[in-house]
Order: sequence, then structure tokens, then C-alpha cells
Amino acid sequence: MPALVAGLLFLLLTLPLRAGAEWQPDSDSPLEQRSAAAVSEFQEREALQPYFQEAAAFAVFPGITRGGFILGGASGKGLLVEGDTLAGVVRQFRLSVGPQFGYQNQSQIIFFRTAAAAEEFRAGRTEFNGAAGLAAGAWGTSITPAWVSDVAVFAQTQFGLMVEASLAGTRFRFEPLGED
Repeated sequence: MPALVAGLLFLLLTLPLRAGAEWQPDSDSPLEQRSAAAVSEFQEREALQPYFQEAAAFAVFPGITRGGFILGGASGKGLLVEGDTLAGVVRQFRLSVGPQFGYQNQSQIIFFRTAAAAEEFRAGRTEFNGAAGLAAGAWGTSITPAWVSDVAVFAQTQFGLMVEASLAGTRFRFEPLGED
């Protein structure tokens, strides 16, 4: 019984910290408006609802531009949302080498199940490596199907054609609000 009470108390205390809470974008910020639209699109996917409910934070990138021919690269700018608070701006940079061809634009959301995972991301200690995929037009989705080290990544192709089986490294740079 004490474990049940402790569990319920923990849930009640951390519920406001869940990233599924309603973050309100600034109507004067194009990046916030595009990010909010991307979040809405991801929220329409039934399979992602548990991630929105469990996550302490998420980073959303409304547009990541990728291109490659043997060597490739990608970059995008997005936002880190913790609970219902906008924490700052995030920039993503990616370099890849290997069989790849094409150009693509996609939106991406990265969920952080714990505050510790979000802090690792803020500190620049989160990297992603490896890539394989096929996307044409708006067809194509890449996901990590479950939490991996308290992080889950989902992407949705917006347009373009990209075929790849490459080695890639992705880095992120976090800028707290007011330092952009």
C-alpha cells in the first residue's frame, strides 16, 4: 500500500512536467508557428500519443533539409519544449558518407522521457549515428520504435527523394531563450 501511495504521489507531482501539456507558440515567431504546426501533425499520429504522454520534453524541427551524393549533409532549426515551457532554440547538423543520393525535407520530433535525458541533450552530449532509408515525395517515415536510452526519434518526410545506407553523425546545439 505505501508503494502505491508513493507511486500516485510521484505521478501527481510530475504530471505537470509531461511534454504532452499544451505549449502556446508566440504568434510573432515564424519558427514557433512552424514548430507548433509540426507538433500538431505528429500529435495526429495515434502511435505517438504514448510518447507525448510520457515525455518530460521534446525537440521539434519543422524543417530539416538533407542532401547527398556519396557525401551528404543536413541541417535544421527547431525548438526544445520542456513541459509546457519553451526552453530554447536547437540547431541540428549532420554529416554522412556512403551510398546515398537525393534531396529531402522532413520534420522531426525527438522525445526525452526523463529530465536527465533532456539535460544531456541541452548540454550537447546527445548524438545520433547511422542511417538507412528510402523516401520519395511525402512518402517515407523513419522512427525508433521504442525508447532507447530515454530518447525516441520520429521523422516525417515533407518532400524530396532520398535513398541512403550511410554512416552518419548528427550533432545538436542548444541555445537557451534570449541567446538566439
